[in-house]
Amino acid sequence: MTRGRSRRGEAWGTPAVLTVAGADPSGASGVYRDVATFEALDCAGVAAVTAVTAQNTSRFTSAEPVSARMISAQIGAVFEDFDVRAVKVGMVRGREAVAAVRAALLRGIGGGPRRPRGASGGRGGRGAIPVVVDPVVKSTTGGRLLDRGSLALYKKSIVPLAAAVTPNVHELGVLAGNSRLAQEGQGGAGRAGAEWAEAEAGRGPVAEAARAVLGMGAGSVVVTGMRDGRLVRDIVFDGAAGAEPYAASGGMPAVRGRRRGSGCTHSAALAAMLASGAGLAEAARAAAAVAYRSIANAVPRGAGLPVAAAAEEAAAEEGALSWAGGAVAVMPAAAVAAAARRLEAAAASLAGIDGIGRHIPECQTNIAYAPRPGISSPEEAVGLDGRIVSTMSGGAIVPGRAALGASRHVAAALVEASRRFPAVRAAANIRYDPRTVDAARRLGMAASSYDRAAEPAAVGRAEGASVPWGVRSALRGARRPRDVVYHAGGMGKEPMAIVFGTSPRDVVSKIARIAAAAGRGGGGRSAGGPPRRPH
Repeated sequence: MTRGRSRRGEAWGTPAVLTVAGADPSGASGVYRDVATFEALDCAGVAAVTAVTAQNTSRFTSAEPVSARMISAQIGAVFEDFDVRAVKVGMVRGREAVAAVRAALLRGIGGGPRRPRGASGGRGGRGAIPVVVDPVVKSTTGGRLLDRGSLALYKKSIVPLAAAVTPNVHELGVLAGNSRLAQEGQGGAGRAGAEWAEAEAGRGPVAEAARAVLGMGAGSVVVTGMRDGRLVRDIVFDGAAGAEPYAASGGMPAVRGRRRGSGCTHSAALAAMLASGAGLAEAARAAAAVAYRSIANAVPRGAGLPVAAAAEEAAAEEGALSWAGGAVAVMPAAAVAAAARRLEAAAASLAGIDGIGRHIPECQTNIAYAPRPGISSPEEAVGLDGRIVSTMSGGAIVPGRAALGASRHVAAALVEASRRFPAVRAAANIRYDPRTVDAARRLGMAASSYDRAAEPAAVGRAEGASVPWGVRSALRGARRPRDVVYHAGGMGKEPMAIVFGTSPRDVVSKIARIAAAAGRGGGGRSAGGPPRRPH
């Protein structure tokens, strides 16, 4: 396979995935969400912006298209330099933009799209790169993204490029010209619940609409978020398998309410899995799991709708993911390996923070990371098997490697925090100092504390019970996750602060900001006594 000239691609063999979509300043959707999802699934994210929008978690204000010339130039620049192995097309606004995207992609992918391996195992030969088309008709906050004047050209020009089209029920109705289905799907997945059985059997309006989209030239149609009783499923209509429908997964518990970014996360995950070599059925199953996790762990980031959480790793192999009561029952080895790589990279970044040695406690520092949401014990978290230690020059070194179950105390704190707030996926301990906590609060971070002197005697006697008790105490009554939980010490107990985040990189970013804001106010290390038990 010919590789692009990207040093990253050549050095690491990382597949690049291109998103062609709009820019959302809130980061909840569009190219920003897509690239984050690609990166979370170990692909190199690259982007071409088709439109600039003004929107947030509450409302959509306006949108302006990027010129056709600039769209074409962006796509061309990416294909010239990167080993692009999949493309996702999202928001394309206006006839000129539609024509430019089609022409530029045809040049980039060598004349035609690749058809992924479907249920039949066949592969089309019209090119080498799969294209996933997410037909975003409108924003979750109400703005129209695909204007009516360009819809006919979109169906004629963009849909035929698709290895997979990923509409929800509303978008499927719009594409197929079924006004009743489009109206029914306006309210979300629940409105289509009565039609699930028909669709799975290849009958009814959903199946008819999907076949209509296949008739436009799409390789497959993945209808997302259909209700089956209390479960939500995606249903796949694969043109390579005679359009016979099948469920992408065994079904996942429905989550109430709307979220921003889940549709983009799903289609981006599907593109990433296809780029990594998965077949359509494998990719659809993994994308469904990734999207569901992002919905289930959504967090409020603004004043409006919750934003779907960052994408999680999902293995492409058969049976790697199983669901029971909404929780992942199996942790894929690929997810653990990816988590270890992320943690080691974050640890290296932490050691490079200017003056970080002043913030390393006597018991040293560890980072814990949950490879998946819902871990229930420290043994399920990845940590460093050798702790981060300070140096005489005020820096730090990382002597250890990341391994499953390598952290006890920090991982125990992470387990407790994630039980309360599932979006919390990583934690690291730093030296407590009042000035450090003040710096965090000045930065707008949420900090809570607990009193070691109030610890019940029974908790103190139980091995490993103190940290979970402390975190539970600090989070009692909290309505949103804490960035920092700390205590001022006790008899024979070193004061400590634990920084929480959604990922190791997020945690290290917070520590870097705190260290910079605190300046030299982190204080010197207290004199006397050997290092305490490491975390």
